Amino acid sequence: MTGQPSLNSANLDSPLWQFALDFWRVPEAEALCLALQTKGWSVTRILCASWLGTLGKAYVDEPEELCQWRETMTVRLRSMRQKLPKDVPELSKLRQQLAATELEAERVELALAFTALNPDNDTFAPSEEVAYTLFQCNLYAAAPNAQAIDQETRGLIDSLTELLARHAIRPAECSL
Repeated sequence: MTGQPSLNSANLDSPLWQFALDFWRVPEAEALCLALQTKGWSVTRILCASWLGTLGKAYVDEPEELCQWRETMTVRLRSMRQKLPKDVPELSKLRQQLAATELEAERVELALAFTALNPDNDTFAPSEEVAYTLFQCNLYAAAPNAQAIDQETRGLIDSLTELLARHAIRPAECSL
């Protein structure tokens, strides 16, 4: 990633956010991303890696400010929400509010990522073969660590790569 992200210059409706919204509507995308999340992966990192693939760009490490936001805000909000029992009706409103706040934290996280990624105009729509390889390489680069890739995870990555290659949302198709 190239720039240092700043909350002051974060674009909450960035092309990356629009890609995330559009990609989440692709059948199977949510289930695959959430399955990886249960294995310790960051959905926002997956989305960044996927979006960069549509631009013909490789995914690289994130700046510290972005990682700090994820850990101090997004992950903590998710943890609080997940600790609330689902079967207690009196807590459903609180769960919903935390879920909405968690989503907004992810939106800020993607805005910070967009600022840090700062893709230049030197992007291209890769061929189908190149796109498949780039999606797969980017997803592996988005892994939390090398130990996070077991046989089941490889299958999830392969399925997500195929899904991205079949349904890749090009930046021009995003609802800007």
